[in-house]
Order: sequence, then C-alpha cells, then structure tokens
Amino acid sequence: MSSEKDDFVVFKDDPAAAALAPDEGTPAVAPTSSGLHWRVLIVDDDADVHSATEFALSGLEILERPLQFLHAYSGAEAIEVLMSEDDIAVILLDVVMETEEAGLAAISTIRTDLGLTHTQIILRTGQPGYAPELETIRRYQINDYRTKSELSRVKIYTALTASIRTYEHLKRLDHARTGVELVVKTGAEMLAASSATAALEILLLRAAELLGVPPTGSLAGTGDDEGTLSVIAAVGDWKSATGQSLNEIAVPHGSLVQSRVAQSQNEGRSLIDPDGYTIHLAAGTAQTLIAYLPNVERAPLASRQLLDVFSANVAVCAENLTLVQRLKSFAFVDSLTGLASRRAFVDTLNQRLRGKPRSCTAVALIDIDQFAETNDMFGHEYGDEVLRGIGKRLRDSLPSEVFLARLAADSFALLGTPEQLAIPALRRTLALPFVFGGEERMISVSSSLVEAAEAEENADGNDLLKDASIVIKRGKAQGLGRHTSYTRQFREEARAHSRTLHELGNAFRRDELYLAYQPQIDLQTNSVIGVEALLRWRLPDGKHIPPDRFIPIAENSGLIKPIGNWVLTTATAAIVKMLDVGYPDLHVAVNVSPTQLATEDFLNHLDRTLTSSGLNPSCIELEVTESASVLGFEHLSAQLNGFRDRGVAIAIDDFGTGYSSLSYLDRLPVDRLKIDRAFVTALTDPKQGPRIAELVVPLGRSLGMKVLAEGVETEEQAQILTAMGCHEAQGYLYARPMPLDELLEWLSQRRSR
Repeated sequence: MSSEKDDFVVFKDDPAAAALAPDEGTPAVAPTSSGLHWRVLIVDDDADVHSATEFALSGLEILERPLQFLHAYSGAEAIEVLMSEDDIAVILLDVVMETEEAGLAAISTIRTDLGLTHTQIILRTGQPGYAPELETIRRYQINDYRTKSELSRVKIYTALTASIRTYEHLKRLDHARTGVELVVKTGAEMLAASSATAALEILLLRAAELLGVPPTGSLAGTGDDEGTLSVIAAVGDWKSATGQSLNEIAVPHGSLVQSRVAQSQNEGRSLIDPDGYTIHLAAGTAQTLIAYLPNVERAPLASRQLLDVFSANVAVCAENLTLVQRLKSFAFVDSLTGLASRRAFVDTLNQRLRGKPRSCTAVALIDIDQFAETNDMFGHEYGDEVLRGIGKRLRDSLPSEVFLARLAADSFALLGTPEQLAIPALRRTLALPFVFGGEERMISVSSSLVEAAEAEENADGNDLLKDASIVIKRGKAQGLGRHTSYTRQFREEARAHSRTLHELGNAFRRDELYLAYQPQIDLQTNSVIGVEALLRWRLPDGKHIPPDRFIPIAENSGLIKPIGNWVLTTATAAIVKMLDVGYPDLHVAVNVSPTQLATEDFLNHLDRTLTSSGLNPSCIELEVTESASVLGFEHLSAQLNGFRDRGVAIAIDDFGTGYSSLSYLDRLPVDRLKIDRAFVTALTDPKQGPRIAELVVPLGRSLGMKVLAEGVETEEQAQILTAMGCHEAQGYLYARPMPLDELLEWLSQRRSR
C-alpha cells in the first residue's frame, strides 16, 4: 500500500526518522555466536514497512538469540514461504494487502491447511477501521493485534518477546511429548530386536533423532571381563567399525572417542561435553555397554536434558536385554539338541519363500518310528540320547546351507533345495548303527519330502510342514521306515480330502450320520452275544460314503472327537432299548480312535453317558486298534485301566495288523481280541492259509481273552475258526450291519425260530 494510506510504520513518540534509533531502556545485547536465531516473517505489501521493521530490530536479541527476518509481500507469497521454510516463530502480518481481508485469509490457511499452531501471529494494520472483531481473533487464533501507529521500538520488541517466549514454551512442550513417546518407543523396539547388535543400532538412531542431530559417527562398544572394548554396533560413517576393537578403529576423531568411552567406562557414568554424549549403560552382567554420539552441541538444551531420561530408560532396557535374548533363544532354539526350534524353522521357511523362487525350496521331515515305545521301554534318558544322536548325525551329514530343526518330540525338519535334501543318501546314513551306552542300536525312521513348487501356489511355511506331516503319516500307514514324497496327485487328493472334511462337518450337523449294528455270534452256541456299532454316512439322495473314505479324515482332523462322543451316546441309547425290549445278555461294542484316547475328554464323556443312561457298564465294550500304541504304553494303559475301573469291557480291534508289542498286550487290561477280516479271508486261501489265525487264537486263549473273528462270510470259515477254538464271530454269514429298527426286527425273528 502507499504511504498516503498511512501504512508506514511510525513509532509513537518518534516524530521523525530519528525515532528509529533505540529507545531509552531498550536492552542492548551483543550478538550470539551459537548460530541459532529466532525466525520472524514480515508480511506486508509495503517495502518500506519491511525495511523500517528490520532496521528497528536490528542488533537486538530475544532470549539470548538474534532475530532472522524473512519477507513476503502478499498473503499468497507468505503461504509459499511458510511451505518452504520451517521453525518460524512469529509472523508480523498486515491485514490489508492485495485484498481487504488478505491477512485474515492467510491466517486461515496457516492454521488449518499448514497446521502451524505454534507459530505466533501478530496482526498489524495502518488503518484502525480494519481492526478484527473479538470473535475473529478467537476464530483465527490471532495471538496479538497492533496498529502500526502505536508500535514504538520498545513495544514491538516487547510484543515479539512475549510471542517468542510463548512459541518456545509450546515447542518445548511438544518436544517433551514427542521425546517421551520416542523414549517409550525406543525401549519397546530394543526389547523386540532380534539381537543385541540390532538393539544397540536402534539406541544410536533414536538418540540422534531425539537430539535432532545426524547419527553419523555414532557407535556402541561392550566391555569384557578384562576391560577391553570392541564395537558391536555402529551407524553412519562408522558403520564399518562394527566388530573391531575400539583401540583399532580408524574413524574421524577416533582418539577423542576412545578417550571419552574409556573415561565413561572407568567412572561408570555418562558424560556430556561439546564434542559428544557418552551413554554408560549397566547391562546387568560383568559387561558394560557404552554408546557415543558426536555433535551434540548443536542440540537444544531441552533435548540434552531429555536425553538423561532417555539414557535412564535405555539402561533399564539394556539390563533386560540379556534376559530377553535368553527368552528368545528358548523360543528359537531346542534346548536338548541345540538345533533350531519349530518356530525358528517356520520363520526361516517363510523368509525363504518370500525371497527365492519356489523351485529352490524343499522341506523334508525325519520321524523316529515308535519313539514313544522306545521311551517307555528304555527310559527318557535313553530317548534323549537318541534325539541328540540323530540330530548330530543329520547336522554332520547335511550341507551347511541346509537349515535343520527339531520339529517335535520325535521329528526333525530340513530346509534346503531339492538337490541338497538328498533323502536316499541321508536315509543310508541314518540306517547305520548308533552307539548308545556303549551298545550299537539300529534306529528306524520314516521320512517325507515336499517341494514348494509342487505344493499349493500360496502355501506358506506352516502349510508346507502340514503337507510334509500328512505325507509321512500316509507313508507310515503303509509300513514303518518308508520315504514318501509329495506329488501333484497328492495335492489333488488333499483338495478332495479338504472337500470331504467340509462335507462331513456339514453332514454331522445335518444328522446325515447314523449307526448300523452288526450282530456278534457265539460260535459254540450260535447265540447272539452283542452288536458292534458301525458309523455310516448316508447322503440326502440315499447314496452312502464308504467308511474308509471319511473315518480316517475325521480322525486326522479332530472331528472324530465330537462324532465319537455322539456315537457312544447313541450306541448306549440303543443297547438300553434292546435291554428294555427283552434282550438282557447283549452288549454293544463301540470303536474308539487314538485321537479320542489322547485326552481325558473321552473318559469324562463316558462317565456322563453312564450316569445319564443308568446302564450297567458291562453292557458297553470299547474297541481300540493296535495303532493306539502310538500314544505310549503309560498313557494307553492309564486310559484302558480307567475303562476297566468303571466296569467297561475292552477289545483290541484288527489284531495283527498294527505294530504293538506282545509284552504290551500281556500288561494291558484287555477282554477280547478281534482277528482282522484279512486273516479270516486268508483261511481258505491256498497261498496264505490259516497261519496268522492259528497264532492269534491260542494267544488270546492263553492270555484269558475271548477271541472274535471279523468278516466271516462262509460256513467253511466258521468251521475252521470253531475248530481252532475261536470263541466268537461276526460277518455277512450271520447278518449285515443294519439300523436299530431293523436290528430289533432281526433279533425278534431269530428268537422266534
């Protein structure tokens, strides 16, 4: 604006230009050499106002800092300056410039769009008629308002001092808040770091951030029992010093750093001087951690004071760092073998899947056959020796690039390329005898291999391990000591398995499952002694899903637990009904899978079922297969004795097809042995003959057990079994499995004959 509009700064009581000389009493302070200034933005469309203001305030200091002036000649230009410059403490803003409210419009942008809430705004005008209303001052967060005619040098100095003091106070509060947040964040980041080195690098970077100085040249050292120091973490220009002795580092001002760190170590305290800040951290051990930050003289005093709080907090973190690292080692290292843990294996596998082509990745499992039985027979100390021995042989025989982990109690996992995981050679190595307690022992292992390229496209580490586990279980089902590889065919089967599992869950909820009962016959009297409850799945269209298609899936998924409970409850209700209609000498046999026996849940459900039904427990027989021996003798024996204590009978199903020890059989509370249908079919086979049945029948009789043959379909088979001394039989020769209503009708017709 022109001078004719009275928009020139005229200092009150200063009638001439001489008034630009200092007022009496104005403080005269020598310029500081600190290099820090208070930045003041003058916004006015009159160049004379800029010159007069800067001249009037030249040579003055506020709070021991000189002033630095920035200039803008319109509201729009002021916004551009504020967007490109930072740390502006005060804006001397004219109201009327390119428009009558240009100043007020600029304030709205400054506060709302730019978010500059700390910067103080002193509104000035040469025309009192343009003075803003009180509501305008509140709305636009105007910190002061002056007419240019009333501003003497002392008054403008006073207004600036008050505004700068407010600005500094707000900045201190903001810095303290962000500083405290940074202190808390640093502690959490250090404790979450993967190593002590990574934790100290975080310390250095965050300390420099707190001070507002570059992290260049910062380093950390650790003192050993002899008092020597070595660099275990460094950032900036001194990154290359990591791992070197502090006395040998070749870095800028290295001798000064060595001196400061040595002094901090000797005196056991942190040091601060114009050259740098030395942080002394007691690590809770014989060692001491020391961090050094240069160039802190450029940091504000508030930052350096907050650094003391930072140091104290970090010292506590450092004391806990060793403990945290130990806890992490428990999570990532198997304490028995010293190998990686399952968690470490999965993490490493996932990193590899993200960083390398899937064709370069394969996972193998090595599973010790019958390890639970080995533990039971020879003791846990021997079992531990076996695990350590196999772990060591694997490590010694595998390429160093292969990642090896102990995955579970009796299995190991290998990660590498398909070529590195040479399973045939590895199995030959493991087939060699081990020496435990001075004696040679042969250890049988099963194995599986999954190549990531063959698995599902988005399969992660857990998915690959699951695939490898399923494959090895499938191999074991065909026999121990086998190797099985995952193929695309297996993937398709796995998809079908998943679909069947989903449909089975729905079928269970929709009551599509039912029980069919097959009578059991006394071979001497031809009387019915009981029935076996068999699970069936009938689709809505009347078709049936074969049991061998869905029962293994239910067992592997855990769905067998709720289904098994339902089977027991339903079978119990069925035998109660049979007793009620006049068949007092019958029992019902119910199959129980190893999955159900693994926990106490089934035993608890048995108690509830017996209590609610009021049934005599002797009317129930629980059938377990030889595969239940995988639970270990102690656990299996405890469960079966729990059944016996309640008065429930126990049968071993499919005897001769599993892997149980005869010594176990003699020690388990078993009432009945069931000969598998395969051995019954072989009775009349010229090649196989009755050899197995001839062994099982006298074995059962000598152990005081009843022997029941399954799958009897011909009179010839029944006669051979009777001649052997077999007690009982079931099969199509007598009756097919049938629903309860049909069974009751069948029993009625049989009794009437």
